[in-house]
Amino acid sequence: MTAKKNRWHSGDTIVEVLIAITVLSMALGTGFAIVSQSNKGLQANKEQFQAQQLANQQVERLRASNAGGRDDFVGPNCLLNGTPIIVASGGSCSNMPMGGASIYTVDISCVSGATNGQTCDPAPAVGQTKTYSVLVTWENVKGAQSQLELQYAM
Repeated sequence: MTAKKNRWHSGDTIVEVLIAITVLSMALGTGFAIVSQSNKGLQANKEQFQAQQLANQQVERLRASNAGGRDDFVGPNCLLNGTPIIVASGGSCSNMPMGGASIYTVDISCVSGATNGQTCDPAPAVGQTKTYSVLVTWENVKGAQSQLELQYAM
């Protein structure tokens, strides 16, 4: 008689199955959240790297064009690629493309050697250099404003 009883009760109950499904879905949900956070971190690193590349590009254009001889870097200014390299301002410095994304805004300004806080001294004293700031701003993957600044002395 006990053999018949075991034959009828050999399967899992619905409660056991529901508990197993709940545990499995919690584990999968946690794994998905970890992967999602990792992807956001990778995207933030990519944006930071692209901003660094854009700032380096602007510094190289500044150096190559001898734009340091100019005294009209009253922001926002940027250097557009071309022959000769063009000093642009305003809307041309927004939505600058880098790595397939056009989320970056560039502003080049003189931060030392300025005569009135607005423009660079066109003829600094002997041995004195002008220092330019290249500021790149963008809205990051988390929706916040991010900034990267490079300074370059000429």
